Parts: sequence; C-alpha cells; structure tokens
Amino acid sequence: QVRWRDLDLDGANGGDGALLTRCAHIADIRRLGAYAAWNTASNSLGTILAQLLCMRDAPRSMNMTFTLERLLDDYAYQGNVRRALDEEVRSGGEDPYCLSHPAHWEQRLAALMDAFVRQDPLLRHWSIQYSCSLPWPRTFEARFDVSAWEENR
Repeated sequence: QVRWRDLDLDGANGGDGALLTRCAHIADIRRLGAYAAWNTASNSLGTILAQLLCMRDAPRSMNMTFTLERLLDDYAYQGNVRRALDEEVRSGGEDPYCLSHPAHWEQRLAALMDAFVRQDPLLRHWSIQYSCSLPWPRTFEARFDVSAWEENR
C-alpha cells in the first residue's frame, strides 16, 4: 500500500490548502503518511523527517493521530482559522500576542476550529475527536490533541 507525505513549505507558519488539494487529487489523502507546515522550513523539514523515521516502527494508528494533529495545527489553525481568530481578538480590543482573557479566546478557538473542520473538504475524510487550547496567552501557538479518529468512507 502506497503512502505519501507532504512537506508544505509554500508559506511560513501555515499549511497551503491549494497544495493539499492538488495532492489529494493525485493520491488518497487518507493514506497521507506524514505532514508538516510549521513556522519555518527547517522546523517543517525536521518534523516530517522525524515522523518518517518514527513511522517505520509505530502502529499506523499512532502515526495517523500525529498526522491529524499536524493537519489540525499547521493546515487548519495556522493556515486558516488563526486569521479569523486574530481579527476577532483585535475587534475585541485585545492584542493577539498578549491576551487579557485567554479562556474566552480559547472558547472562540474551539468554535472556529469545529466550524472549519466540519466544512473543510480535506478534513471531511475523517471523523476526528480532538481538543484544542492556547497554552500561552497568545494566538501564535495553539495545541491540538487528537483522542480518537476514524476514516469516513
């Protein structure tokens, strides 16, 4: 069974939906064996290389969980949702890099992510149970933990 990987280096700090869509037209996105689109090319490359080395010995489910966390963080959040969250933060009179009410913005993060994941044509290939949080009082970084997933047919 062929697996493929996507090292998304088109832009800094966020995945490129057009690139992922083109890749999904070529191969089954549910067979994606690794994915990274971090804030720098070096971080992306290091992440995907480490994942590829680890996946040799890891169960497919464990590797796919990590891949989905990267898709949620790098592609969904950094590449799409973060812009909307930052706009809301600024409209609310706050600075995205120094949140006064992080719990409020964490709730908005969850709502925006859920809406994006439900409608996104790439992520619809899975039913994903996950949690998200802002580990620091800023929107620059978010944390995504996938607790369960299954492929949609």
